[in-house]
Amino acid sequence: MCLKQQFKNNLPQQTNLQLIILFKNELIDFETSKGTIKFPLGKPLPIKLIKKIAGYRANENLEKSKIKSKLKN
Repeated sequence: MCLKQQFKNNLPQQTNLQLIILFKNELIDFETSKGTIKFPLGKPLPIKLIKKIAGYRANENLEKSKIKSKLKN
């Protein structure tokens, strides 16, 4: 979710397809592809949406680490 590259017309945010599908209604105003959300340059970043997606990913990663921890024990 946090890989960024700067382009001429947008700021692409790499993510995974599952998140794009999960947040599709909230991403309707943005160009998306298989694993990228493109935020247009010159427009304010949707901070609330970015926080929401990042929070979802953080919880997802926390759950994965809990499962891995249980499997080790």
